[in-house]
Amino acid sequence: MFVGFLRENAFASYSLTVGFWATSFYVCQILKRKFIASF
Repeated sequence: MFVGFLRENAFASYSLTVGFWATSFYVCQILKRKFIASF
């Protein structure tokens, strides 16, 4: 159901992908800062 919706709605699929990568990048930045701060 949900997968079919994403296939029909390209914008929803695009925004979901961008949100995923943005979140991953944000988490990586936080981990880098904590890793550097640990030294």
